[in-house]
Amino acid sequence: MCRAVIYLKNIKGTGFYLFILLLACLLYIGASTQTNKWAIEVKGAVTENSRKLPGAVITVYAGGSAVNTINSSDGRFDFNLSSGTDYMISFTKAGYITKQISFSTKNVPAERVSHGFDPYTSISEVDIFPLMTGGNFEARLEQLLQQPIAKVAYSPTLNGGKGDFTYDADYSASMHEKIQKIIDDYDAFNAKYKELIKKADGEFRDKDYNTAKSDYTAALNLKPGEAYPKEMIAKCDSAMAAQHAKPAEPAKKPDIKSLTRQPVKPAAKPVPETKSVVQAAPPPARPAAPPVHVTVCPCIMSKLNDSCRKYLKPFYYDDANTMHLQPKTFAQVKEINFPGFNGQRFRIVINITAMPAGTTVTVYDEDKNHKSRKPLYTISDSGNRIGFADVVCKTGRFYVEYNIPPSQKEMCALIMFGYESH
Repeated sequence: MCRAVIYLKNIKGTGFYLFILLLACLLYIGASTQTNKWAIEVKGAVTENSRKLPGAVITVYAGGSAVNTINSSDGRFDFNLSSGTDYMISFTKAGYITKQISFSTKNVPAERVSHGFDPYTSISEVDIFPLMTGGNFEARLEQLLQQPIAKVAYSPTLNGGKGDFTYDADYSASMHEKIQKIIDDYDAFNAKYKELIKKADGEFRDKDYNTAKSDYTAALNLKPGEAYPKEMIAKCDSAMAAQHAKPAEPAKKPDIKSLTRQPVKPAAKPVPETKSVVQAAPPPARPAAPPVHVTVCPCIMSKLNDSCRKYLKPFYYDDANTMHLQPKTFAQVKEINFPGFNGQRFRIVINITAMPAGTTVTVYDEDKNHKSRKPLYTISDSGNRIGFADVVCKTGRFYVEYNIPPSQKEMCALIMFGYESH
């Protein structure tokens, strides 16, 4: 504009001078605006387990409003983002978790724009996954994914100081770690559900319908929306009802002929001629067999189970273990373990009413090979022989150690786990 003033300073006539000056300014501003308008191409694909996902929907938002929507038949996407705008790009499909990426085209120097940009392909794969059923995993993930999984912006230090677009690597790594934690917990949750179903199916095949129903119910508590455990619980009820039903014996009809028939005296048999016969002496009687001693286990499992469930509420049933032990003349140490979800709060109920005096049961956070393991809860016959404790899982498992003194009779103990629902 200063050059225009110098060039036109000798032209006479103020009005003409101002007109030429205004025209020069408008031409300058128009050229500058055209120079600053540019766009960058963004290319990639929506995937599931690294496979392109047909039917994916990609929506581009600017200022909270959708400015572009792509319904991709093969998962691929290719669109342009205009300059000077903060965008939010969402990637989803019906029945899947939605992910978002923020992309800013602001703060790009004009001299860098003149060199142009290659298509941005650093988000070439956006992996999404199906909705999570059961537990609170889906709610946890949706709350986390209200934030973008990646942030893309211009960086003046890339390409040897020439500048280019890139994503915040530290932020993306932090988001990935948080997402993976929820996925790992969900995988463990699913494994627990499948383990309960497999166990219950085996019990059902063995016609142990009461135990099968208990495990199907535990599986249903984990995933209330699943149809299979509901169907199997109904089958268990029907099978148990059939076992307990005793059909009445039909009444015998009287034999009319037997009531009217007159008794007939049998004819007298002729007395045979007697002969002297020498009979052999009978064999000596066998000594009576000694009585067989059968040791009956004092456990009534239904009572042990019911007593533990009273202490379990308001937690939801997760798993249980019954330990049956034969009489031993020496002390025994037994250890079992249960899976848990890190960060999840559990209630542990232990019943040792059918164990000998001196029994001690301790729950640890690590197995016996870890010298630094810590006891979480201990129960012994010096106090209550049935009790519970609420603990938070920090290592993915609980380890239960039984210290059992010598005993002359069979014995058993029951431990039950419940999880806290949020």
